[in-house]
Amino acid sequence: MEEEGIILDGRATVDPAKVGYYFSAILSFQTNYGNPDPVIDEIIKDIPEIVSSWSITGSNDFLLRCISSRWSFYRSCS
Repeated sequence: MEEEGIILDGRATVDPAKVGYYFSAILSFQTNYGNPDPVIDEIIKDIPEIVSSWSITGSNDFLLRCISSRWSFYRSCS
């Protein structure tokens, strides 16, 4: 089925707590950029705690789903 293009990818779902990531959060923020997507994408690409991101409309520009092994990671984000 992979060779025929029916199965597009395989993935495993990992329990974050079992690999040391006990803290999960959704962070929202706004920027001073007119079109922040390329800038933000470049900044967050090397931050392993950010597992998903969404560009949104409204008073904020982005949502980030983060997991971390330490609470101090979130304090450093503010």
